[in-house]
Amino acid sequence: MKRVFLFLFAIFVACPAFAANKIVATYPPIQSLVWSVTEGVAPVNVMFSKAQANHHNVQLKPSQMRILKGATIVFYASDDLETFMKDALKTVAPKAKAYSLMDEIPDLTLLESKKDKDKKDVHYWLDVDNALLMVDKITEIMINEDPKNEKKYLANQEKSKSYINSLKTFERPDEAKKFVAFHDGFEYMANSFDLDITTSDIDLESMNTPKAVKDAKKEIKESKAVCFLVDPQTNRRYLKSLDLKDKDLAKIDAFGWNIDTGVGQYYRMMRWNLERLVKCSAKK
Repeated sequence: MKRVFLFLFAIFVACPAFAANKIVATYPPIQSLVWSVTEGVAPVNVMFSKAQANHHNVQLKPSQMRILKGATIVFYASDDLETFMKDALKTVAPKAKAYSLMDEIPDLTLLESKKDKDKKDVHYWLDVDNALLMVDKITEIMINEDPKNEKKYLANQEKSKSYINSLKTFERPDEAKKFVAFHDGFEYMANSFDLDITTSDIDLESMNTPKAVKDAKKEIKESKAVCFLVDPQTNRRYLKSLDLKDKDLAKIDAFGWNIDTGVGQYYRMMRWNLERLVKCSAKK
C-alpha cells in the first residue's frame, strides 16, 4: 500500500499543476506556436481544425463553443479576424484571460488589408519574423501566468525559435522571379524570404462580365509574374475564366488546413508553402 501511495505521489509531482488549466487557441497556426511553448506542461485546444467557408465572419458551432467553454487562457490572432471572440467569451468562458496577439505585440510587421484600407491584414504569422515575436510574447505571457514552469517555457521558446529560424535556410525560389497573389496575406512571405510577392487588386469572385475578365487578363499578362498564388479553396471556375492553368498556380495555405494540428503544425505548414513556391517557379 505504501508503494502504491509513493507511486501516485510521484505522478502527482511529475505532472505540473498548471496542466489542469485549459488553454485554447483559435486557428491551427496560433495553436501550434502556443503549444510549442507549453509543450510538456499543458496541451492547447484548437477551436477550428478544418477549413471554414468564411474565416472572417464565422458563426460558431456548438462544438466550437464547447471547446472554448471553461477556458482559462485563450490566444487568438486579432479582433478583426476572430470577430466572434468577445461575445463567445462572455457566453462560455467569462473568467478566461484572452490575448489578442496583434494587440499584445506592437512590433509586428503588419501589412495593409487590401479589402479594408483602414485595417491591417490579419495573416501576419506568415512572416517568419512575426512568428518569432509571437513565440517571445507567448513565452512571456505563460511565465507570468505560471512562473513555476518558467524554465520549461524558456527551453521550449529556444527550441521553437530554432525550428522557425531554420525555415529561412530552406530551399526557396530565385529572388529575381515575381509572384502575384490572389489572396490577402501571402505577401507576408515576401518579408521572410526576400521574394517579390505582390497582391493583385483583381477580385476573382467579381469576374462576372466580359469586360472584367478582359481587364483581369490584361493585368495578369502585364504583371509578368512567373507564378500566381491562390488559396486552396479558390473556385477553379474563376481561374479557368482567366486562362490560368495548374502550371501557373501555387496553392498557398495561410492556415495549414491540410496539416495535422499540434506542436509542429506551423513549421510544417510553412515548409509546405515554400515547397509549392519552389515547384511552381521551377516550371518557368
